[in-house]
Amino acid sequence: MIKKIKKITQTIVGKIYLGYGLLIFAFIINLIVSATIINTNRKKISEFSNIIDPTMTGLSKMKILEIRSLVLIQKWVKSPLYDAEKVDFNMIVNVDLPENRKKLLELSQKWKSDDNKKLFLSTLNLINNNIASLKEITRLLYNFDDYQDPSKKFTSEDILENNIKVNFIEIEKNIDVIYADFETLKSISENEIKQSEQNFILTIVVSSILVIVFGIIFAYYIGNDIRTKLKDFKTIILNLSVGKIQGLELKITKDEIGEMTQALSSYIEGINNTSIFANQIGSGNFDNEFKKMGEFDQLGESLITMRDNLKAVKEGELQRNWSAVGNAMFAEIFQKTYINTIEICDLVLLKLVKYTNSNQGTIYLLKENGSEKFFDQTSCYAFDRKKYTNNRIEIQEGLVGQCYFDKDKIYITDVPNDYISIKSGLGDAPPKCILLVPIKHNLEIVGVLELATFYPYKEHEVAFIEKFAENLGGTLSTIFINEKTKLLLSESQNKGEQLSAQEEEMRQNMEELMATQEEMARKSADLEQLILDERLKYEAEIKLLKQKQTIA
Repeated sequence: MIKKIKKITQTIVGKIYLGYGLLIFAFIINLIVSATIINTNRKKISEFSNIIDPTMTGLSKMKILEIRSLVLIQKWVKSPLYDAEKVDFNMIVNVDLPENRKKLLELSQKWKSDDNKKLFLSTLNLINNNIASLKEITRLLYNFDDYQDPSKKFTSEDILENNIKVNFIEIEKNIDVIYADFETLKSISENEIKQSEQNFILTIVVSSILVIVFGIIFAYYIGNDIRTKLKDFKTIILNLSVGKIQGLELKITKDEIGEMTQALSSYIEGINNTSIFANQIGSGNFDNEFKKMGEFDQLGESLITMRDNLKAVKEGELQRNWSAVGNAMFAEIFQKTYINTIEICDLVLLKLVKYTNSNQGTIYLLKENGSEKFFDQTSCYAFDRKKYTNNRIEIQEGLVGQCYFDKDKIYITDVPNDYISIKSGLGDAPPKCILLVPIKHNLEIVGVLELATFYPYKEHEVAFIEKFAENLGGTLSTIFINEKTKLLLSESQNKGEQLSAQEEEMRQNMEELMATQEEMARKSADLEQLILDERLKYEAEIKLLKQKQTIA
């Protein structure tokens, strides 16, 4: 046993253990004594705060309530009380006294004195009798007419004098006895708590002195032993502090200093690896793996974070360049003039499917037939060739309809096997991801773009596709306007030609009408002349006949 102790004390850790063992022993003694004193004080304080003080408060309140009830019932017996006094009296009898009695009854279960318990139970019986008597008086003298009844008046006064007042005197006496007993108990408890506090302070002072003495001895002994062994180790640390890593002689001993030297050797090796990793980052090699020296290698963690950040910056720059090139390419396409929507949709869909490495794409444009709205599959492209299909989708049908009503993209990475199938020379395979994006112009949906792929789209690709759909919506809107303008112009020209034909026909009709009117005017003049000639002829014949009659 002595040899083991001697062997332990030869090491730095053993010496530390021995010194700390003495300190721990002193602390344990201090803790035991302190815990005993604290536990005793806690019990006293708990008894004081949970039993003694609430009991004394309850007894005082009980006494006050009894006095108030006695004063009010005496006034009640003499004459009817005011409404406010009645409310106060009923509150005392029906609420305050029962609640206070209940609290004191619960506290009495924790009292140590059996005499106080018995005396309190007797007091409670008197209080209950008084409450019953008080209620009996209020029942007898309930209204003004009851005061005119001598029997009720006499009975009430008798109950007051021979029952309530007698009980009140006994109740007050018992409460004073119990209160005085608890007052004495409170004084004793306060003195005991003060004495315990003084003992606790004395214990803390003595234990602190012992700890200080043991600490001084322990610090001197351990410091003198370690100082001689740390000279060489200090030299190594100083060389490391100025950045010198190569050419250091590390003497590894069998004690803790040797273990520290071994750890320092591992640290130097880790620093060399960190330096190599930093050089690789500087040369732009962000894919090289690096193993940290340990969980708390902040330098290694910082270098890894720097590598990841630089890699993310590089990837972000590539993504921005990819988006910028795509936007420029499609902007140039959108600026051209197209005959119809099918031409522009076929062209941009082909470019988009290839640029985003998608496997299949479809553009559905919103059509109107009177009051009916539906989606027409305007363009569909898959595997480097256009698919000629004639597919109509109702506005409330499938994911296309859902995208229309939600006015937001739908991105599905778990596509059902029976949704669509991508065909190639190797066979059929369901896509892994489906992306539907509304084609908008001024917040109005003009169509839906659907893309399918075997690999998930990245965030910047989804954002690019959404921007593409927005630009496509503006271009399509322009084409729609141009088509509508051409249609209106054509209709206007047709109507102009019709109006010209109708005008020529009306002109011819007017000429014919004028010729007819001239003919009718000529015939009317001839007819008038004929009538005039006939009239003149007739008048001449009449005149000749009159002359013949005159001669005869």
